[in-house]
Amino acid sequence: MIENEIIEEKKRELRNGFSVPVYVNFTTWKKRDGTVEKLLSHFSQQTFKPTKIICWLSAKEYHHKVPASVQECLDSHLLDEVRWVRGNTYCHKRWEAFRLHPDAYNIMIDDDLYYPEDYIETLLAFSLAYPHTAVCYYGKRCFYSHGNWSHETYVMEPSHYNELYSGLSCFAPGLLPDDVLRHGLRRTVCCPKCDDSWVKSWLVKWDIPVVGCREWYMNCYDFIEDTQQDGLWEGRNSQKQHGVINKYINLCNCFYYNGSIAEGERVWPDMEVVRYHTSVLSLLKAFIPLEVRHKIKHLLGKK
Repeated sequence: MIENEIIEEKKRELRNGFSVPVYVNFTTWKKRDGTVEKLLSHFSQQTFKPTKIICWLSAKEYHHKVPASVQECLDSHLLDEVRWVRGNTYCHKRWEAFRLHPDAYNIMIDDDLYYPEDYIETLLAFSLAYPHTAVCYYGKRCFYSHGNWSHETYVMEPSHYNELYSGLSCFAPGLLPDDVLRHGLRRTVCCPKCDDSWVKSWLVKWDIPVVGCREWYMNCYDFIEDTQQDGLWEGRNSQKQHGVINKYINLCNCFYYNGSIAEGERVWPDMEVVRYHTSVLSLLKAFIPLEVRHKIKHLLGKK
């Protein structure tokens, strides 16, 4: 466990100059892209300036046409670059950053939050202090025992029990290899619209702990106005994503498909990880496009 004095020392090092590239990555979509200017205007007040801020967009959703609100941010230099992902992998789009900049610090943000002004500086300081650890700005520990979940007051110590929130995270160069991105099926099936469980499963598999910079507390999220009406909870996927227990069932799905059942049982031995496997039907859905499934249903006379 590292003392606060060391973190402050790392912050002083950052202020004196930092040679390793730092990229901030986020994604947005049609119901949310109008808030990007608010996000980036506020984010421009960061005490540490990143090398680039990159917005990852779906070519399938936007047809390679940058939305006006995002283009305005490019023109005003609030945003440095737009990158395209062929399909629409929801929040997973931003993880393509590890293909593009594997030797840099990659920081993730969400498009619906105002971030503390020391966000980048604090994440980098912790990442320098804990070089083989994923860093999350706010942290809390989660325990599973005999069918029940419980949370523990945050302790500033790397652990597999510490939760990771993707939109509050930082990864040192080489910490998360781009191998994980080759397993698109596991992303699509296990947590199609929620990347927290997906990336956490890989961290556990590779024995990479998580450390939080600040204690988690109620209402620590500072949401941008009018961003919560449309979000990841809508539609038929909501039941799979809503709540801590369902989130960790998704995590167990990831363990199952990453071939890391043993790692899951090591961290949560009471969970019976193997029983939370995804059905064959879900696997088929991952391979068969929606329009094709509709045609098959029509031919079979099913509604």
